Amino acid sequence: MVLVFILCIIIAISLLTCMILLSTLKLEVKHLQVSNFIQNKEKLNDKYCIAISLSLFNKIRWLWMHLDSKRMDKLYRKMKLQKVDWKRIEQDISLDDLKRIKMLAPKISYLNLKTKVGLTDITITNVLVCILSIAISLGLPHLIEKYEKEKYYYEVVPVYMNRNVYEIKFDCIIEIKMVHIMNIIYYFLKKRREKNHEQRTSNRRAYGYSYE
Repeated sequence: MVLVFILCIIIAISLLTCMILLSTLKLEVKHLQVSNFIQNKEKLNDKYCIAISLSLFNKIRWLWMHLDSKRMDKLYRKMKLQKVDWKRIEQDISLDDLKRIKMLAPKISYLNLKTKVGLTDITITNVLVCILSIAISLGLPHLIEKYEKEKYYYEVVPVYMNRNVYEIKFDCIIEIKMVHIMNIIYYFLKKRREKNHEQRTSNRRAYGYSYE
């Protein structure tokens, strides 16, 4: 009975591992709005939602989770309380790590982006709008597999006021294959293990020299 139970556990873990590796992570952002317009502060949509799901072969959804604005606020507060050491993270991340992160190969399967931006200088506003429009138009083709006009829409509109203003309305679906995520996780775990091994080795050498 014990062997049968162990065998069932091994089979279950193997099946779960295969399902994860053959799945796609979908991150769906709905009704996100950010603005510093005074007249819009009370009207800002605080009912945005972030949906996270795993879909087998990018078709059969078998795991999902929804985070609304209240849950996201609680998560943000917990992260602030934990005091993340960003300086240490920046020191640990190298150029090779950034190249590895690119291997995640995220894809955008849906985009609805409406942006309004304005600076105190009209000329700079026009230049900024032009730069943002060109950056989106050049970057988007690298983040989509198949272009469908009804699934991709964006606009950048200039606002001419005597102050710096912005407003962003954002709906998006980002897809990342889990096999790419697992490869990145394995890479960083391996790097961390090697780093810890080097630190232990150097400490042993230091202790060895102290007895001389």
